[in-house]
Amino acid sequence: MVFDTLRAGIVCILKPSGHISGTGFIVSSYLIATCAHVIKFAGAKPGSIVTCLRLVDQHKFEALVEEKYWRDTEVDVAFLVTLQGVNGLRGIREGIGRLNLAA
Repeated sequence: MVFDTLRAGIVCILKPSGHISGTGFIVSSYLIATCAHVIKFAGAKPGSIVTCLRLVDQHKFEALVEEKYWRDTEVDVAFLVTLQGVNGLRGIREGIGRLNLAA
């Protein structure tokens, strides 16, 4: 049961070829957390659009690599903002408060 809940919150970040670059974790219907190196491996950078694949149902959607919270040195974190809310996209942990990611 716990595995199914976690699996529902995982997305794959795809390369333009359609191959998997790495994974990300759904924070909310509009926000996905991943690693900056996953985005780089996908051939993308801050401000780019990447294709994501929701693991649980194979639904593809696009997301913007958010420039404001890009951290590719030391922290290795990136956030993706879905271009539109994705039906059924729920965060691993519902009720997360506002993120404070000040540099």
